[in-house]
Formats: sequence, structure tokens, C-alpha cells
Amino acid sequence: MKIFEYSFPAKLILKYSFIPLSVIMIIYIFYSLGGLLNSWFFIFPLIIHLLLFYIIIRFYVKIKEYFPFKIEINSEKIVCENFLGKKDNVEIKFTEIEDISGGIFNGNYSRPIYITAADGKIKIGIYRHLKNYNELLKIILSSVSKELYNDLLKKMEKSAGFSKSKNKKAL
Repeated sequence: MKIFEYSFPAKLILKYSFIPLSVIMIIYIFYSLGGLLNSWFFIFPLIIHLLLFYIIIRFYVKIKEYFPFKIEINSEKIVCENFLGKKDNVEIKFTEIEDISGGIFNGNYSRPIYITAADGKIKIGIYRHLKNYNELLKIILSSVSKELYNDLLKKMEKSAGFSKSKNKKAL
């Protein structure tokens, strides 16, 4: 059984960056509300600050629901622990995995990868900042069903913008 965890700086940023950012955004929102009493032009900064505050809250809620900070994996299953909002562990068998999306599979390497299992009831996310991320991805891809693996390869080919017929010389 292998254990994968985020580094200390990544944990610190993912878990607690919400607090100072929220405080700063609330201060800006109150400043914009105060300015709105003097001039109606302050409605634009108020809308922008409210929108940014909404984006920060939405990001934090996703981390709280979907991202485990400790992942244990063996040849049969993935056990996810240490969620921000949940105290229970999530266990996913490789046979239950239905879809893997995001990240390299959609062509955006900086985004997280989402693993969906058990008819969409279980969804976990994994950021690239995880220690030995590539090894974890290699284990997951080698353990999923052949059909899903082929679908993921097709997704990666589409997102990279090449196909075998176009790149015969390169092959």
C-alpha cells in the first residue's frame, strides 16, 4: 500500500489561504459600500469584489468536498482520507471508476484531475501538487478498465490536437 500526501506548503495554501483572502475581500466590499454612499460609481468595484468573493468561496467549497489530503492506494482500491469537511474516508475500487476528467485529459495541465466512481456518487479531486503525482496517476491508469483507458487516450489525443494519421512521419 502506497501513501500519497501533499507537501506542507501545499496543504497550508489549500487549507488556510481562504481565511486571509476572505478578510481582505470583506474589507474591500465594505469600503465599496461606504464609497457607494458618496458616488454611484462605486457600484462597479462593489460588483467586482462580490464576484471575486464568490469565486474564492466556490473554490474553497470544492476543496472541502472533493480533495483528500491523504491518499492510500493498493492493487484493488483507493482510500482517500483527511478531507476538510468530512470525517469519514472514501473508498473507491478500481472496478467502480467510471470517468477520469480534467487536468491532462482535458488539455489543461494546471487544473485538477477528477475521478468519478459508483454511478457518479463518489467524486474526488487530485491536484498536481501531490507528492509523486505522476506515480499515482500511473498506478490509477494501469488499474482502470481497458475501455476507460482507451477513452482517456482518445481524450488526450483530442486535447493535444494531434492524431495518428496526421503524425505518421513523427511515429
